[in-house]
Amino acid sequence: MAAKDDKAPPGVTAQGYLNKQGGGLFKSFKPHWCVLHAEKLEYFLKKEDKTPVRALDLNGCKIEKAAKPAHALNLSGPSLKKVYAFTAESDDARDLWFRKIETAIAKLSGEKPGPGKAKINCAHCGEGIIEVEGRFSGEYAEFPDGKTVHMECTDKYTEGKSGPTSNKCGHCKESLASKSGKVVVFDENTKDPVTVHDECKEEYSKKITDKCAHCNQPLEGGGGGKFSGAIAEVDGGKKVHQECKAGFAKGQMCRQCDILIEDPTTMTTMGNGVNVHIKCREAYELAIAPVCGWCKEKIVEVAGKFTGVYHDLEDGSKLHDE
Repeated sequence: MAAKDDKAPPGVTAQGYLNKQGGGLFKSFKPHWCVLHAEKLEYFLKKEDKTPVRALDLNGCKIEKAAKPAHALNLSGPSLKKVYAFTAESDDARDLWFRKIETAIAKLSGEKPGPGKAKINCAHCGEGIIEVEGRFSGEYAEFPDGKTVHMECTDKYTEGKSGPTSNKCGHCKESLASKSGKVVVFDENTKDPVTVHDECKEEYSKKITDKCAHCNQPLEGGGGGKFSGAIAEVDGGKKVHQECKAGFAKGQMCRQCDILIEDPTTMTTMGNGVNVHIKCREAYELAIAPVCGWCKEKIVEVAGKFTGVYHDLEDGSKLHDE
């Protein structure tokens, strides 16, 4: 789970669950409760434990994002006997841990702001992105145009710009520099990315993931501009684009293959209220199945391998019973 500094006790910069790679034969990743202090990163077997498995001295260390496995971080340094590999639950969580640990390492090294001194320089003012009392918090925004900017510089950097570098939250329309200053980019690999406050990401995500009961496109933001944004409520309380209302009255769309279900006898309704062709049922169940936070495989029954039973962890991730 992403680091939650708003609930962290005094002296703790960030805390939450990360999966740490073990040193056994298979070098598997297992969840550990991690606590970041100014000078060390501690990891525990469980959140309730009082004594950490190990406290990693951050002096002289280097933190890097890794391409594999997904959402991975590697921590190395002269005081460490090996490279410590961690994975987070998402890229957002990984990036937040990266910034927090990187800032802690920079403070310990005594780096001062200024071009070429810090590891990251602001694309607006050119100064190093590091905490400077009375000027910079050390937090920064990463824009879809590839630029990194002090949170304090975001309004000036985006002044007069539009699209990917807009300085307004795509959900609440307030300045991205307001609230905590943390931002999240949706659809960053498309031509129309949207940047929102970290505090707005859940509401915005829900808004864009609510799907039209007819075409299965997001009720807001979907369809590449072919929808007006008007929403109609149809039989059973379902919602569709205004443009899809007539089509919905003629028949249901299969949520898996997006083909019209012309014959009701070939349709089945899933437990979540979604309609699919009977022949598409297994494929749909696999598509929506959660992913195991350890082995990264879908949590479904696989003969001789998985029972389909899983356990919920405190950080919201799930693990196969196996």
